[in-house]
Amino acid sequence: FEDMLDEKLSISMAEYRSIGIAKMLEQQLAPATHTPSYQFSMGARQQVADSVSPRAALFDSPESFVAGVRQAAVEVAGTVGISPRALIAQAALETGWGSQVMQSAGGTSTHNLFGIKAGDSWDGNRVAVESIEVINGIAGKVRSFFRSYDSLLDSFRDYGDFITSQERYQPVLAEGTDEQAFTTALGASGYATDPAYGQKLQRILQHPALQQLVTGEEVR
Repeated sequence: FEDMLDEKLSISMAEYRSIGIAKMLEQQLAPATHTPSYQFSMGARQQVADSVSPRAALFDSPESFVAGVRQAAVEVAGTVGISPRALIAQAALETGWGSQVMQSAGGTSTHNLFGIKAGDSWDGNRVAVESIEVINGIAGKVRSFFRSYDSLLDSFRDYGDFITSQERYQPVLAEGTDEQAFTTALGASGYATDPAYGQKLQRILQHPALQQLVTGEEVR
């Protein structure tokens, strides 16, 4: 079942659509009174969000997602020294091309595109997410806090600060604009629990919506 989840989920997120296996897992693990949203976020936790934090679609296609985040990605990637395409690919993987972004209890978007949790050092807005996390093959409910931003640009900028401020990601940043090396290093860094995280990023980079962004074209 885990093998099916891993493979089907990665493909589904790359195509920005939900899948039946999510519903199966949610129904099996949730109590009878629970009303699930049946939506996945494939990021640092491999989780299934429930009704405590519903998900909303900020974009309706990979093409609209790329167009909507392009300038923010170019800005932050230029500051950090990485590829804008790799940055967009990670946001796409984490949110299903912007179709599954966490909301606050009031229904406003958190604009959290990278699944970054709100630890003790975070003094900004946050949202509580009760999720089913799969750790060492065991699924269980965990309630965590995630960062909430005022805009997508803020999410990108905070990601840049986050990845540059931690020692564990320095080998990732050292790969610079080499997308293959960067995504491989990111997958090995522990950013996500999914061992195939890097490979999935590389597959998303081959999507036609990102193929339009070639060297030199990102800044137009």
